[in-house]
Amino acid sequence: MLFGKKKSFEDMFTDLQKDMIEIGLEYVNDNAQMIYIYCSCEGNTLGGDIFYKINDRVLKKHKLNDAGNGCEYDVSLNVQKQVLQIINEDIHKIKDLCESNGRPMPTQIKLKYDVLTKSVNADYSYDLIYSDSNDKTFVDAFNEWFEMENSN
Repeated sequence: MLFGKKKSFEDMFTDLQKDMIEIGLEYVNDNAQMIYIYCSCEGNTLGGDIFYKINDRVLKKHKLNDAGNGCEYDVSLNVQKQVLQIINEDIHKIKDLCESNGRPMPTQIKLKYDVLTKSVNADYSYDLIYSDSNDKTFVDAFNEWFEMENSN
């Protein structure tokens, strides 16, 4: 860089997580209580998904109009695919960043963003979650987290 200092690994890692949160906020026009972003990189599977807490209800991205808060969300498949594409691109970038810096890539990242307080809670796992199982998949791991948050 000509001016300023080079960003640290941690700054770049954080920027990619912020990008995922920003697309999550854009999807709901900033109208949610919590945003939950699931990232997975395990075996040959790399992907992410997102769900929300709106009007005290925990909802998957395609069910946002069931929130009962008077808002109309664009939950069209095209828009959902765009959101997931950006999240997945960011996960790929995180993986590349980890590899180029000799850092381990988390097998699982769970981001919780509190829209009101603008605070982030990130939970990282480096253990195998599903790839060592014959009957558990990425979708199962995502759904388990969704169900856990839905029961709180």
